Amino acid sequence: MSPRYHELEPTDWRQPERRTPGGPLHDVLHLLLPWTCLACERKIGRQGATLGLCRRCAGALRPVGGPRCRRCELPLPASAAGRLCGDCLAGSRCWTSLRAAWFYDHPLDRVMAAIKFRRLASLAEELGRRLGRRFAAEFHRDEVVTAVPLHWRRRWRRGFDQAELIGRTAAREVGLPYRRLLRRVRATTPQSRRSRRQRLAGLGRAFQAIHPAAIAARRIILVDDVVTTCATVDAASQALRRHHPASITVLAAARTPKD
Repeated sequence: MSPRYHELEPTDWRQPERRTPGGPLHDVLHLLLPWTCLACERKIGRQGATLGLCRRCAGALRPVGGPRCRRCELPLPASAAGRLCGDCLAGSRCWTSLRAAWFYDHPLDRVMAAIKFRRLASLAEELGRRLGRRFAAEFHRDEVVTAVPLHWRRRWRRGFDQAELIGRTAAREVGLPYRRLLRRVRATTPQSRRSRRQRLAGLGRAFQAIHPAAIAARRIILVDDVVTTCATVDAASQALRRHHPASITVLAAARTPKD
């Protein structure tokens, strides 16, 4: 990434860059120790591994496809292919469109768990590279990439923000600027096992936009690692919408097969 993109980054004392043991350290240890597939635990060679998976498990990754909502990529019955799901029909989305690379099921769940709990930041960067390549033809030169941020305390404990790493790497892959346009001002409980209603209630005013001038009339790509009920990207998009972007495209590494 060129220095001028770093110069665009806002500083924020509430989001310290201090790193806990993990992240790069865990990546180094992962290189030195025997490499095993994250899904089946078979020993594999470092070269040629895909997202820490052996060839067989990597082949089980499911690219998003088949009958699905044309706006949020939620799988739909074959008879409803290309239509809108109920939430999109209700007009409850705060973003323009959503694109995702894979469905979030096994073995991708193991990859995401390794990023979050084993702190393998290099896997987040690999996801970003693959995401950038997958959708390179759909990016536009006037777009700016940002990410759904973690609260600073969770980022501090983990040592990095996986959505930001994915977003930064994808932006670099396609030659677009990355800017930190949001901060999470409210710590929320982990969202993975909550319903859409609970998520929406818990995420109210959780995000705040920063540098409004960088948002107004701009085409924004909002990156997240996993989209489940869309509640998190809805809340983040609401914060961006208050400053009138031209459009918001959500770009996710993974989309759950159902809300």
